[in-house]
Amino acid sequence: NIVPIILMNIIGHATFFIEGNNFDTAITLLISTMLVLTTQIISMSNDLPKTQIKIVDFWMLFSLFLCFISILLHIFIESEGEKRKETGNLQIVANKSLNVVRPTNAANSVVFEKTKAVKMAIAFGKIFVPTIDFLFTSLFLAVGIMVFVFDKEKGCENIQST
Repeated sequence: NIVPIILMNIIGHATFFIEGNNFDTAITLLISTMLVLTTQIISMSNDLPKTQIKIVDFWMLFSLFLCFISILLHIFIESEGEKRKETGNLQIVANKSLNVVRPTNAANSVVFEKTKAVKMAIAFGKIFVPTIDFLFTSLFLAVGIMVFVFDKEKGCENIQST
């Protein structure tokens, strides 16, 4: 049950690499990813013994949280782009941070460069979120392997005592 969750996380992170203005596609993928992750969490929780909270619970909830953060980032990026479209005007540009560019193929359309905040949000989604996910997943797998290899009988008690 771990491999499908890792694959769904990769799909969620891939939404930041979709080129163009594909907000609807990214949000649809992320919401579908959240639904699948939620289903996996419920399924795995029903299969495991009903004891205290387990490390796999932390990992699955963390994966769900990162997916939620990705949705918020996409909403922020889209809302910043919409503000630029609504306030942009070729004749009257009061705000110099808009960075207006006139494309050569369309006389009346306006293209806006990404603001610093949008560039930072995209970088956060492309670099920071997948890196944190990779590190947390690696830690989860390392602890799981240590528990499995070092002490199958006692479980996490052996690791907690060190």
